[in-house]
Amino acid sequence: MNDRDRIFAMIPAAGLSRRMGRPKQLIAVNGQPMVLRLAESMAAVDAIAGVMVVTRRAIADALGATKIESSHGRIRIAFNEDESSEMIDSVRIGLRALGETWGRGRAGIGEFSPHDGILVCPGDYPGLTTDAFAACAGAYLAAISRESKTSGASDCAHGRPPIIIASHGGRRGHPIIFPVELIPFVMSPACDGGLNALTREFADRVRLVDLPTDAVLRDADTPDDLTD
Repeated sequence: MNDRDRIFAMIPAAGLSRRMGRPKQLIAVNGQPMVLRLAESMAAVDAIAGVMVVTRRAIADALGATKIESSHGRIRIAFNEDESSEMIDSVRIGLRALGETWGRGRAGIGEFSPHDGILVCPGDYPGLTTDAFAACAGAYLAAISRESKTSGASDCAHGRPPIIIASHGGRRGHPIIFPVELIPFVMSPACDGGLNALTREFADRVRLVDLPTDAVLRDADTPDDLTD
């Protein structure tokens, strides 16, 4: 990864887990709280320069946020205490926090380089591993590299950075990676309904990365979702 090609990851995980009946962010998956396992899996990818977890303070305290931030140089915590908020609200909080933490002094939109990417994955995908995040990050950076080498004649639509979406068997899942140049759209009222509006508006830029695991499709909303 060079100075121009960076990816920043975000985990919106401020939900109240009503259907689960307990904070699913803290449910142990392979001995780790679910959301922390995801964050560490992302941070283990060389191409990911930083990971922002957006959650409630009670969850952060239970995770030991101060210790996490001091021991993991690429993991940071931002807060969303609004119980009535939607996931897009956490995404927007995360984007602001990413810019304040890692975007300072950079050129381009939101103080990032124009080709930087934003990876978003909700905190309730317990089966995702470093391999899945690495595959999506690699696909994004490969597209950016081809674009820069061919003066726009790449698999990026019209020479523009792509939107990468993990898939399995042709079905779209998580994570998603979009270029920082689309942050204004995500922050606008047009995206109030969620990131699906982003992929509809810029459908010509969507590229699916088919992965061999159905973990990209499986979120954990109820206790039954935690059993095979």
